[in-house]
Amino acid sequence: MKKLLILAGVIAITCTNQVFAQEVCPEEKQPPCAIEIPTTHPQNFKKMHKPRCDFKKLETELNLTEKQKEKVKLLREKQREAAKPIFEELKVKDQEIQALRQQLRDLRLQNKKEFESILTDKQLKKLNELKAERKQEFAKHHRGDFHKRPPMPPQCRCDKKPPIEE
Repeated sequence: MKKLLILAGVIAITCTNQVFAQEVCPEEKQPPCAIEIPTTHPQNFKKMHKPRCDFKKLETELNLTEKQKEKVKLLREKQREAAKPIFEELKVKDQEIQALRQQLRDLRLQNKKEFESILTDKQLKKLNELKAERKQEFAKHHRGDFHKRPPMPPQCRCDKKPPIEE
């Protein structure tokens, strides 16, 4: 039963976030998804980033009454308010994780420098040759842009949030 409730909560949060992400920016008078995507994006970029849950379509397909729609709207608003502190906590935890990752990068860099300081000039030269060989091997087996994500489309960053229209 707990698993079912957790799953339902995750689905509700996911769907709600996608709906609220479609809010209209008061300055631009258009939803962020209507911003033209640069041509450098892959052809399937729009497919990759479409909303997971379209409530308008769902309401139509389920043929909900106005009373049901109002109840659903209130339910989503209640869930959104309950989720706010969780998202804030996630933001804080993410910042902590980023700080720990930076510490790990610094530690690795320090270890690399100490390792290289132990080597003789001949060994250091050989190490650099090995690195260059491995870099070439990697480039040979991987496309240049294979590991790069496409840039995200511009999003509205204004502080003013318009009222949610349903």
